[in-house]
Amino acid sequence: PAEYSRSDISEAMRESCVSLLEASSTTAIAKLKCFRLAFGSSGGYGDDIAVSDILDALRGLVPGTRTVQISWIGEQTAVAKPAARVILALGLSLVEALIRGGRIDIAMEQRGELVELALRGEGDRIILDAASRAFFSDPAAELSPKTIGLALARRIALAGGGDIMLSQPGDTELVIGAVMRA
Repeated sequence: PAEYSRSDISEAMRESCVSLLEASSTTAIAKLKCFRLAFGSSGGYGDDIAVSDILDALRGLVPGTRTVQISWIGEQTAVAKPAARVILALGLSLVEALIRGGRIDIAMEQRGELVELALRGEGDRIILDAASRAFFSDPAAELSPKTIGLALARRIALAGGGDIMLSQPGDTELVIGAVMRA
């Protein structure tokens, strides 16, 4: 195979390569932020995580080939770290289920000692994989790469005296959530 010399690479190709590297690093940084918040210690955030940080982290999970609008419904500006981790972990599954893009609305409501979290996905086509669907109905279901986020969410919710849940009212809507102590 012939080797390319420096003069064989056009300026346009060089700019294209740099642009691809920048886009790739931006995507990697966004995903790492989400994984650090959801699966890591969330160091440096204190007891609460700003809603804007949660939304930014979830937006970073959306592949560049899809458009998913992610919104927060409610007046909260920050969420306790355990609830934020549950939102992010459940959000992983919901972003993947919106295979043609769509919308995710996130809400949190405090009722006495309990916190109710709901993530509602809406899109033209929603497919929640069989392993994830089974995980909601069977707490002893086998772990798979697709269910790691759900396992984390369930573990946090159970530690808070609650659990995770799933509802699919129609083909274009999927609601996943959790109830746990604040």
